[in-house]
Amino acid sequence: GLINAPGQLLLKNLNVVNNQSGEISSANGFTLTANSLDNTDGSL
Repeated sequence: GLINAPGQLLLKNLNVVNNQSGEISSANGFTLTANSLDNTDGSL
């Protein structure tokens, strides 16, 4: 999957983020706060 924003991206107070083979990106940076992140073959 793809999570993208043209500005700043805020992902806060998340429990589990599964970004396997996905992309989380933003033109102006991002904040990611989670208890667990699986970024296997993914892109940040």
